[in-house]
Amino acid sequence: KSLLEPSVRVFIGDEIGLGKTIEASILLRSLIRRGEKRILILVPKVLRKQWYNELIYFFPDYHVRVLHDGRDIRSELSTKDFPDYRIFLTSIDLAKRKDYDEHFSGDWDVLVVDEAHNLGSDSQRDKLVRKIRAKHVIFLSATPHRGDNDRFLGTMSHVHPVKEIGEARNFLIRRTKRLVDRVRDVLGYPQLFKRCRVCAVVSTSTEEEKRLSRELIEFMRTILKTHADNTAIGLLTAVMRKRVSSSPRAAKKTLSSVIFGTGKNVDKEVLEKILEGSIEELSGALEDLGVEEVDEIVNAYLSSIAINLTNAEKKRLRDFLDLLGRIEEKDSKLAILRKILQHHENEKVIIFTEYKDTLEYLREKLSDLSPLCVYGGMNETEFDKIIEEFRERGRILIATDVASEGLNLQFASILINYEPPWSPVKLEQRIGRIWRLGQKSDVIVYNLFLGTAADREVLEKLYGKVLNISRTFEDVKNILGEEVLGTEIRSIQDIVVPGVSFSEYRAIQAQIRGELDEFVREIVEMIEDIRERTTPIYSEENAYNLAAVYKDLGIISAEEAEEAYKSLRAIARDFHCETVLVPWDKDYTDVEFAGIARVELLDTVVEIPMIIGNSGYYSGSRVLSYLKEALGNCFAPDEVHGLTEPDRITIEGYVRDFLTKIGKPAIRKVDFDVYLRIIRVPISALETSKNYSRSVGQTAEDIVKRIEESNGRIVEERKTLGIYDFYSYDPSEKERPEGMRESERYIEVKGHGLGGLSVALEESEYEFAKKLKDKYWLYIIWNVYQGSPLITCFRDPLSKDFFSVDKKEVEIVVVKTQYVLSMKR
Repeated sequence: KSLLEPSVRVFIGDEIGLGKTIEASILLRSLIRRGEKRILILVPKVLRKQWYNELIYFFPDYHVRVLHDGRDIRSELSTKDFPDYRIFLTSIDLAKRKDYDEHFSGDWDVLVVDEAHNLGSDSQRDKLVRKIRAKHVIFLSATPHRGDNDRFLGTMSHVHPVKEIGEARNFLIRRTKRLVDRVRDVLGYPQLFKRCRVCAVVSTSTEEEKRLSRELIEFMRTILKTHADNTAIGLLTAVMRKRVSSSPRAAKKTLSSVIFGTGKNVDKEVLEKILEGSIEELSGALEDLGVEEVDEIVNAYLSSIAINLTNAEKKRLRDFLDLLGRIEEKDSKLAILRKILQHHENEKVIIFTEYKDTLEYLREKLSDLSPLCVYGGMNETEFDKIIEEFRERGRILIATDVASEGLNLQFASILINYEPPWSPVKLEQRIGRIWRLGQKSDVIVYNLFLGTAADREVLEKLYGKVLNISRTFEDVKNILGEEVLGTEIRSIQDIVVPGVSFSEYRAIQAQIRGELDEFVREIVEMIEDIRERTTPIYSEENAYNLAAVYKDLGIISAEEAEEAYKSLRAIARDFHCETVLVPWDKDYTDVEFAGIARVELLDTVVEIPMIIGNSGYYSGSRVLSYLKEALGNCFAPDEVHGLTEPDRITIEGYVRDFLTKIGKPAIRKVDFDVYLRIIRVPISALETSKNYSRSVGQTAEDIVKRIEESNGRIVEERKTLGIYDFYSYDPSEKERPEGMRESERYIEVKGHGLGGLSVALEESEYEFAKKLKDKYWLYIIWNVYQGSPLITCFRDPLSKDFFSVDKKEVEIVVVKTQYVLSMKR
């Protein structure tokens, strides 16, 4: 419906894993067919590769240019007069920089912004997008509203100047996995998404692990009080809490940096972004600093904190450092990880960690299992090679958040969060890497907790009350021998409410101060408030109503339409004809025309794929699925005569009917370009007498003679020879001898009173056809006596793959040999 507007301005807000990039690409393809050629796509850096792969798939003949740095920007955008169609793809955090943003300002045909929820505030990203003038605007985000009404309205103002929340629904497209499966269920289709179980596994901790957790929380609580006005100490405690729960190795590196380091000054804003909980915010902060992984910032910046601590406090940290060394020798969380990997030994497993230090720790400790690893800063060629190896042969992939963002890993079904994310947003993003379109197996997500008082508190209060992960999973517990809580979800919204603003930093600080109960209560209240405020935006459509609309318009889903499109493109590559014959079991012949209706409305021109026949029309994705079915069992003649194109009144009537259903009846003009003619021919022939057959044959020969003569050819009857019926050629070759004329045809005619997929050649006719090859033409006429005969012509029919040849003996007065040519079914 958006494509029927002169200016497409839309916000695609589908839940993660539903194919927003595919939807945007389908919109782009339609806009390009309108003639739009100057396209700018702004994405977080971590999504750049994913977008590039989609674009080169959808637009193989287009100039897709990735702008990696300032040199690319200056060389590619120095002029706005592009010589050809181009798509420019770049990181929004690169484009927003002061030295480059002017290169993007000005007029574009299409602007696409992914993760658009990061706009809407007084940020450099928002200022950049406001400088860009575009005829068409496509925004994408799984969480368009993040709890702030003013920011949401600011974001939507880029698409359309809405003033109230309720108005946004007119420009926001949102689907959830639950809604998609409900609609499919109503339509009688199998569910598209597999089950997803989210588990919290609590490992049995050693006494040393419990001691470290208990004493570390007490130490951090004490220094927060002692250094109440020191921001650096607050950041230290938050980072220390996260890295201690990640791995002993990460914790040791952090404490060593603090005790022995003399590094840079602490940048409060950067570290707070690291602790914000959103992967794209983290990636933006890292890109701004020119670094690749969180560890680089954490270990460098926290080394400056030593000057803020007393000697006694430093001594206490050294004690923790010694204790961590002993814990690493008997790591209970590592032990439960091995149990999970052993249980899923025949499945592909992804282990997520926030820190490269922990990734290296796991690579070393699991070396006997040969895990593959990806992390920020890897060479792109090496990165792609590892992902491909994991897809084809690997079993275990360890990835950091920075490396994983933008990856579609639905070929794996087991996900392990080695340190449980404090942020629901981060949990959502990790789950979305594997629980998405194309996933063939049920998904299990494991979140690993230590059995310490601190981790249990996070599990009970944060995961239990905020994320609803509280049900005991006895089956998993029996396998792993550890406590397992969890929930089964049909949509990400079952555990993550879109729009919840969640700071990991505040959550960690709340636990250290003993205020986690109050923090969780605030979050739960915020969730209820956001649910109420976003109901006008996010309220799900009634599945029965949507199913009725989809069925009426011939829409199943964008994903299935795209699958049908792939099949159609493959068929188009193999077929080089304008007409096909398709057998069917009806007792009449029918003709359908597949093409594009170009409709001029009052303010724009749109193109609608349609199939038009005697009994009605198909539109929407039904066109693609219909063609996929029809072309899977068809035969391609070299020529067809006797077809009448559909008249303009019929076409306009069907188009008007279709547009009225979606509220766009005002048509000024309709054209219909026929791409393919589909002739439905009956499988069975009429039961006839020999006299009837001879009469059909004679009438068919008369029809062919008239067709040849009406085409201006010279026709000679040759029936008396007993091996073919006519010889014809172009008058321009009259002076050339027979056998030397390029246009000459030796024609054999076979007729059907109605239908039938076989014709018989006498032995002499068959041998003649073999000898003449491409100068031999077989004309088959259907509907000889039905008032509208269809004439199909096959050049060198014995070479056609769709004809099978069967030799048989028939008795007429004497026994004769015949060769029966049958169209394969």
